[in-house]
Amino acid sequence: MSAIDQVLARGPVIPVIVLERESDAVPLAKALVAGGLSAL
Repeated sequence: MSAIDQVLARGPVIPVIVLERESDAVPLAKALVAGGLSAL
């Protein structure tokens, strides 16, 4: 199984995130992972 197949097996939907400020990236990523998303 390829790496992309492994990622898609965990969650077939991968959100696309667009941020206005770079400083929002890490806090948002931490919150999304804490909420259960495994691929951003």
